[in-house]
Amino acid sequence: MDLELTRDQAALRHNARRFVVEVLQPLEQELERAGGRLPPQVGADLRRQAIEAGLAGGELPVEAGGKGWTVFEQVLVHEQYGQVTGGLWSFVPKLTVRYIDPRSAAVYEALGALLVALGIWFSMQFRLQTQPTGMALAFATGVLGLLGALCFLVAVARGPVSLVTILSALYPALTVCLAVLFLGETITLRQGCGMVLALVSMVLIVG
Repeated sequence: MDLELTRDQAALRHNARRFVVEVLQPLEQELERAGGRLPPQVGADLRRQAIEAGLAGGELPVEAGGKGWTVFEQVLVHEQYGQVTGGLWSFVPKLTVRYIDPRSAAVYEALGALLVALGIWFSMQFRLQTQPTGMALAFATGVLGLLGALCFLVAVARGPVSLVTILSALYPALTVCLAVLFLGETITLRQGCGMVLALVSMVLIVG
């Protein structure tokens, strides 16, 4: 398997890294001191620079005004975004809902996922396991995943992306609770205290 980046992929990663280092990272302290909110003029300037850098709407198909990035290219870009504060990391994806509404964006996400699924199916020579319970659970996972993506898109379209990102990042606390209730897993005292603190932080953030 050839793991070397193509020239275009290397250029995309370099461009995303430059945007992170030169544009986003200098704003981190200002963002934190302002409670996760940036002045409107700063946000507008960020949007302009993201568009000029070719990093806006990359996940969207070309026919919808996006860049038509592959899944791998999205990973290359988000790998660089991960070097900055969460609010800024999620700022550029929020640009998606500046072009189209959240429901349309969710449909394009589903279509992209369908292409990936077809590729996987092809790699399996169109042979899928068909155990009923496993099929039902996998289908439910896909439905819930897309609903979660839609809710996230709606949230970032209506509220501060820094706040939405922080709250959505607390989902593991719910996962742990469900694992304890339905899978019979146990948690340590330390883990339990961590979950309580996570819930308290959610209340403080929302408040």
